[in-house]
Amino acid sequence: MKGVTVAVLPNAGLANKLFVWAKAQAFAHVNGIPVHTIGWSYPKIGPVLRGEKSSRLYARFFERTSTPVALALISGAAHGGIVEEPVIELRPSSVSRNVFTFRRIPGWQDMFGDIREQRTFLRHRVYAAIRPVYAESLERLVPPIIAIHVRRGDFRQLNPNENFRDVGGVRTPDRYFTDIIHQMRLAAGIDLPITVFSDGSDKELSSLLSLPNVSRSKAQNDVEDLLLMSRSRVIVLSAGSTYSEWAGFLSDAVLLRHPDHINGHIRPATIRQTLYEGPPPSAPGEWNHFWTASLAHHVSNLEGSGRQ
Repeated sequence: MKGVTVAVLPNAGLANKLFVWAKAQAFAHVNGIPVHTIGWSYPKIGPVLRGEKSSRLYARFFERTSTPVALALISGAAHGGIVEEPVIELRPSSVSRNVFTFRRIPGWQDMFGDIREQRTFLRHRVYAAIRPVYAESLERLVPPIIAIHVRRGDFRQLNPNENFRDVGGVRTPDRYFTDIIHQMRLAAGIDLPITVFSDGSDKELSSLLSLPNVSRSKAQNDVEDLLLMSRSRVIVLSAGSTYSEWAGFLSDAVLLRHPDHINGHIRPATIRQTLYEGPPPSAPGEWNHFWTASLAHHVSNLEGSGRQ
């Protein structure tokens, strides 16, 4: 009898759920066994109290692929055993008669290490898992040229006595984003269209939204937001945001990552050879060269693009 894979998703945000889900999907695919998912939704009061547009309840967005946990565990105990967090590739003889469970969020040092080489398969699986009504809604949205992800939500402000490099779960300063926008536009010689993706309010984002040719994403929920952002040609990530990084993982975009919070690579080396993934230039004088070498050929049809 074949084994079965069960992804027991954590009580966490969408991106951290996706890490667990993706590893289970990759394991089941490589070993040719079925996979079930449990835990897309948990009751959450935090997003409500913070006034976020997302309730962080994701079951309605994804096709149902779950069976009751008890049945899976009983089946595992009866047929062979329960194997926690196996490596993705196993010998065929090791796969039979077991339930393989995944529930662990990877460490921040290399969050995509287990799934990076499965990127092509996982991109397909993410889209295949989305319910048709949301997939159709996504297709009606125009992909951005340049996406800026500004993480707010439960990320806090940096305290005056703290070094941004040394702390996590802290909001990336607005000045970082406005500087990048200014330098990109200066190098391009045009007010490039910018789309802001954020769980923050318009008031919190006023320093960005007040700039010319800057607008917010028109997606209606954070699943659509993530996938729409992944369709951008350039993505400026928030430091320490796995939501940003998942958009980057699914994308064929140039990824600009905050230099103080770069750990493991996001995409495979074969992708990084043609699509830049790393920090923005550190000095204004370097932007012209960076634009020519990494951005100009990727951001085409600039005049009028993104000016919906």
